[in-house]
Amino acid sequence: DGHIETKQGFLKFQNPLQWAGVPRRWLNLWWGQMDQTYLTSYRNLDRVGINHPLWGNKKPNDFTVRNLAAGTTRTSGNNFRLQNMQPGIELNGILGSRLFWASGVTTGGGEARFDIDNHKDPYYMLRYKFGGRAYDGSLPGEKDISLAPRPSKGWVDNALQIEHFGYFGKQRITTSGASSASRSTDKFNRFGAALRWTWEDLDLAGGLVWGQHEDPWGSLSEGRIRYSAPFARLDYMIYPWWMAQLRFEDLHMSSPKDLRLSGFSAGSLDQTRFMPALVFLIRANLRFVMEGEVYARHKDSESRNLSTPHAFWTRFDFAF
Repeated sequence: DGHIETKQGFLKFQNPLQWAGVPRRWLNLWWGQMDQTYLTSYRNLDRVGINHPLWGNKKPNDFTVRNLAAGTTRTSGNNFRLQNMQPGIELNGILGSRLFWASGVTTGGGEARFDIDNHKDPYYMLRYKFGGRAYDGSLPGEKDISLAPRPSKGWVDNALQIEHFGYFGKQRITTSGASSASRSTDKFNRFGAALRWTWEDLDLAGGLVWGQHEDPWGSLSEGRIRYSAPFARLDYMIYPWWMAQLRFEDLHMSSPKDLRLSGFSAGSLDQTRFMPALVFLIRANLRFVMEGEVYARHKDSESRNLSTPHAFWTRFDFAF
């Protein structure tokens, strides 16, 4: 039953209209299955620990509400997850070396290789960077772009970045029980904004992702889901081979009032957690990570009288 799965594969057409006079780097075309990189300040692919950022990891159908007295459950029918690498087409570019823009469409079907409906999900991204190395690789005061590494502390980039994105989706949903055709599609959105400040050995970022789903429950409920996920992270380079990290994350997804009134009062995705970590670069191709997962709040466990799922993780990476 072994198989190989392709997570990411796409083509980049850089400066395809340069022949028509469009300035270099203003317009690029990317096509394929890719990481859309909505927020670079706290990106899933850049994590060194085992835990995914909450803002992009949780799906509406991870949300199950429970009627403990009757022993029944209700689950949202939408499986959209923002961090998934989706097939799509993206136009992007760099204006004036410090403004990055992107606009594109995805199939809206998650990581599925084939489209699941006729709707395409549009999105956009904007980033601006003050100070440090610009998006085109240039440095303040430099006439020519040089990517030569610094003799020491090559990671240092004293800068401030601000970024924002928007995503607009529509997905067919399936739920247990009868559902009319008029209630088989969920319209939803996501917006995000973040600041990232890097200074010498310090990398500090904070942001908020928010949005809502219009009809994620189908015939089970008329309620919406409102979604918010603030985060903050701190990285500090103690030595070139030793890094300390701290993550703060909060997640809130509302539950429909009509389900709560009918007895489905248990179950929630609401949580607040802290994740301290130490990262050791033993050799160029060996990395060891120790990561804690400490919950200040885990509403699902509390509502079901379960133990809070605190955890301690270790991870060993070997590249060859």
